[in-house]
Amino acid sequence: MKYILTIIVSFNVIICLGQNNDAIPPPPPPYNSNDSSIVDNRIWTKVEQEAQYPGGNEGWKNFLMKNLQSNKIAKFIHIPDSVGTVFHKVLLKFVVSKDGTINDIKVESSTNDYCSTEAIRVIKLSPKWIPAYQNGRDVNAYRIQPITFAFAK
Repeated sequence: MKYILTIIVSFNVIICLGQNNDAIPPPPPPYNSNDSSIVDNRIWTKVEQEAQYPGGNEGWKNFLMKNLQSNKIAKFIHIPDSVGTVFHKVLLKFVVSKDGTINDIKVESSTNDYCSTEAIRVIKLSPKWIPAYQNGRDVNAYRIQPITFAFAK
């Protein structure tokens, strides 16, 4: 029995040593950020300059305040008698593409489904953003956006 086992192990070693390594492809050429012929569809997580709403942070805050319709979902929110105000936080992740459009909106976390639906609706209403900037050009980049809803009796 030991004799057969030794032959099998030896046979495997011979096969491994006899393989041709020419099948391994060469590495890709180095990335050149100045080559405009390269279509770069990567989605960046860290960039030199983050994507931003055209009116900056204050404009974005005003857009959200103007368009969020929390009064329409308030009837679905339970507020205990012992609590004056209930807060629900929604954390959204979306892509601001290099042309400024918003895509791929996802809820990362939420304490209420009604609030999540309303937050997504408003993000979809947003006009084009100023895209993120990396290596001398506009790029697709993720954006994380927390939105907190406050409901009071």
